[in-house]
Amino acid sequence: MKTIFISKNISELDELGDFTAKLDFQFDCQSLIRFSPTKFELPLDFDVVFISSIRSVQFLEESSQIDLASCTIACVGHQTSYRIHKMGYKTSFVGSNAGNPLAVSKEFCDWLGTRTVFIPHSNLSLRSIETSIPKRQLRSVAIYETILNGVKIDPKDIYVFTSPSNVDAFHMYNKLPFKAIIIAWGNSTRAALEKYATESHFVLEQGTLEELILILNSLIKS
Repeated sequence: MKTIFISKNISELDELGDFTAKLDFQFDCQSLIRFSPTKFELPLDFDVVFISSIRSVQFLEESSQIDLASCTIACVGHQTSYRIHKMGYKTSFVGSNAGNPLAVSKEFCDWLGTRTVFIPHSNLSLRSIETSIPKRQLRSVAIYETILNGVKIDPKDIYVFTSPSNVDAFHMYNKLPFKAIIIAWGNSTRAALEKYATESHFVLEQGTLEELILILNSLIKS
């Protein structure tokens, strides 16, 4: 029986639930980070809210400083858009290549035009989406903290890392087995793994669960 570690809680892996139930695999799904709200001041003027993580929506809701239902919402990719819709909000822009945030930044900047954008983010965010946006149009605010919550993980055959912070938290107490297959959720996570001299065998370009399932299926058949 092959073993797989995914650095997301199973509650965040909706479509993957049915997939895992059909396989004779042992899945260990757990996030190695946790989140905490921070005090922040909402920008006074902006036309668009850009969401790169669903955590931003959750903490914006909790702050009661903004009515997201009345906002024009943009987001990094289809998986984030799916979760935003599940929370009852609409998205007006969805990045076409969530695994490559620099490409999304350029795509979003073209769509944004001369409007201003509010980007809520974590204190540990790489802020890659801001790269192409002129500073005069940018309202960037840390609204929550990402806290590394590393734990010991039994060795696995396959590892799926979903964020740079999860990579760092994993390496607090673990080392990757030499023959393990490594899957990175986008280029930022791939780059984080390279800091630990680890090359990714697969990189999720779109950042969707469907893409992950295709890769896992190919590994099962190989």
